[in-house]
Amino acid sequence: MKDALTDLERYTLGYVDSYLRDGRELLRKAQARRRQLQSESRQLRR
Repeated sequence: MKDALTDLERYTLGYVDSYLRDGRELLRKAQARRRQLQSESRQLRR
């Protein structure tokens, strides 16, 4: 149990809230790019 608490403490000390925002922004941009590429692909097939 002590090791688990030590690991948890170490993890939370290194956690930066902006990582979550940055990750969400990266996923949002990737999804937008994917939609754009899918749209362009459909137009090329016509």
